[in-house]
Amino acid sequence: MGKSYAGLTSTPEAPRTISPDGRSLRVVVTVRPGSRVEHVGGARDGALVVRVRARAIDQAASRAAVAALVEAFGVRASAVRLERGATSRRKVVTIEGDANELARRCDRLLDDVGGA
Repeated sequence: MGKSYAGLTSTPEAPRTISPDGRSLRVVVTVRPGSRVEHVGGARDGALVVRVRARAIDQAASRAAVAALVEAFGVRASAVRLERGATSRRKVVTIEGDANELARRCDRLLDDVGGA
């Protein structure tokens, strides 16, 4: 159940959503800047965890997170687009490509807790 503020209820976003046309995947991520190791995997509060060495200064961590997602999903850099959360640890990204294959990769990453 979501949080309630003055009668309004927010529901947490699904960690991943396939676009209706099947050409992209929307993924909610939590970025952990200043990590000892760079790693994409595991889940925290319903989001895919992206650990990056970069600090959260001048959006360096956001750029590093996008680069890590490019590598983890095996897509071109232009296929990953930051939709929301440029200055937040919780971000929403859209990844272009075969959405079903991307969703399978995302599910494997959500189950992977290595690098913690």
